[in-house]
Amino acid sequence: MKNKSNNIEYYNILIWQIVVSLITAVILSIYAKSILGGIIICALILIPYPIIAYFFKKYKKLSELKKSGIIGYCEKFDSKTDCDIFNKESLVKETFCYFGASTNTILELLKEWTAYNPTISVFKFLLINPESKELKKQIAFERNIPESMVADEVIETEIIRIESAIKVLKDLRPYKESKMEIRLYSNFVPCWFYLIDERTIYLGIMEKGKRSNQSVIITEKLNDNSTLFDVYKNTWDCIWSDATPVN
Repeated sequence: MKNKSNNIEYYNILIWQIVVSLITAVILSIYAKSILGGIIICALILIPYPIIAYFFKKYKKLSELKKSGIIGYCEKFDSKTDCDIFNKESLVKETFCYFGASTNTILELLKEWTAYNPTISVFKFLLINPESKELKKQIAFERNIPESMVADEVIETEIIRIESAIKVLKDLRPYKESKMEIRLYSNFVPCWFYLIDERTIYLGIMEKGKRSNQSVIITEKLNDNSTLFDVYKNTWDCIWSDATPVN
């Protein structure tokens, strides 16, 4: 309803601008004793308005998005984009938290990144419990098939993937230095995200049948307003407190 209302308001203003421009053109053409001159002046007044109005409306929308805490959007968040986070000039300064089914897609990057990045003091990983009944639902969602079509062999393969990822994480430098904690959750959550320095979240929007090249929203904490960041930070806190620690 709000978008419809905004459009109606925009067109009402545009109509009034046309009317005012025509009246102005008539007055000026009478004053200048030239109809052509009046038309030219009318065009000079009228033509720039839709362009200016378009960019003003676009700027207003961007301003509203920023107030909601959304500071960026990636249509395809792939391994190349991940490399921008997991490198020596990383955006992460103190804490890195990961929420997702497993870390298989970023394991190789994590190995290199954690080996030469000693400044980060806290690593937290929330992975789906391989013994959870919701794992079958997770697999069905990722493959875009009914749960009844998920074979036992597929579930076993996924369990091995998650357990292997946990072993790799436990072999990393931060875990050995007691800077890393791993916990397992049992719910189905169709998203993944990075929580960086308790201020920024890279939120992956999972699509059925896809495990990569997903859209990502970047949202940050604002001191004055509650934002999308606060929603997912609260989600993290709730799931983390209920999750089972990995020893």
